[in-house]
Amino acid sequence: MNTVIASRGSKLALWQAHHVKKLLATLGRESTILEIKTTGDRIQDRFLHEIGGKGVFIREIEEALLAGHADLGIHSLKDLPAELPKGFALPAILKRHSPNDVIVFSKSASARLSIPKEIVTQQDLKLFGTLKIATGSLRRKALLQEASSSIQVFPLRGNVDTRLRKLEEDGYDAIILAEASLDRLSLKSNFTARPIDPTWFVPSPSQGALALETITGHPLADSLKTLACEETSYLVQLERMILSKLGADCTLPVGIHFQWESRNKGRVLTGRAVILSLTGQSARAEICIPEEYLIPADQIAQEMLAKLKANGGEAVMNALQLQQPLWPKESVFLKKNFF
Repeated sequence: MNTVIASRGSKLALWQAHHVKKLLATLGRESTILEIKTTGDRIQDRFLHEIGGKGVFIREIEEALLAGHADLGIHSLKDLPAELPKGFALPAILKRHSPNDVIVFSKSASARLSIPKEIVTQQDLKLFGTLKIATGSLRRKALLQEASSSIQVFPLRGNVDTRLRKLEEDGYDAIILAEASLDRLSLKSNFTARPIDPTWFVPSPSQGALALETITGHPLADSLKTLACEETSYLVQLERMILSKLGADCTLPVGIHFQWESRNKGRVLTGRAVILSLTGQSARAEICIPEEYLIPADQIAQEMLAKLKANGGEAVMNALQLQQPLWPKESVFLKKNFF
């Protein structure tokens, strides 16, 4: 039986669709790709929060799933709201690519700036002086403004090719993209592109991960589960859980990222989160838990929220005009000195 994959028509979306098509072939399933143009593809001159949030990239795909025109939708997981609409499921989250953001410099900026060879830090951005940087993300905008008042941030939308073209045509010094998008399209070597230090420029929740979406109870779901990456699923579950508990939309200035790190005595779960306003306020939190002391995901999420609150989270949520979440009491577990 043929499986119909619903996909946006950009080069990146089609790369993702063909990637999944190859994975389905390993399961003995033939598939075809149905291209769909979404609201987010049609309106490209405003920040995402101004046109309805990340849901503008998925609405028409979900309508195709409901109507039976397609069996499967493929999404960058960061484009999905923290809570799925009723009637939809994510049978599989694939192995994550890089979660990091990259700064891509124009030819003129590359010629005049002393750009590090490996990674760009907050201090580097301060030293660069006056810059015109374009992005369609409020999180990226707030982080750039936190780095330096000399950075002018301009709205930028469109697919990856469009944004790279506008980098030169519109006279920007740089644009910010997800590293995974450049890697998937094999474009990084064509530009002066550097990852931004993720310990400061905390990635968007679930950035770099691909999700497979079906209607609830679809007969394809059990087969798709065999494609899931257990480790990625666990990490992005934590990120999306914290986003949900904050009550924030994934278009707002929130960064949350978890990863496993190797230490001398074994693996450590490291998580970082930041909430930013557009008026210079921020609240940050970091937690590190050795694998042998791992606690349930919901408790980890509560610990992160407790730290965000202790570091000014309430004031930032007020500045964002968001309802205060159910802040937990002061952290107890993470006061332990593991290292």
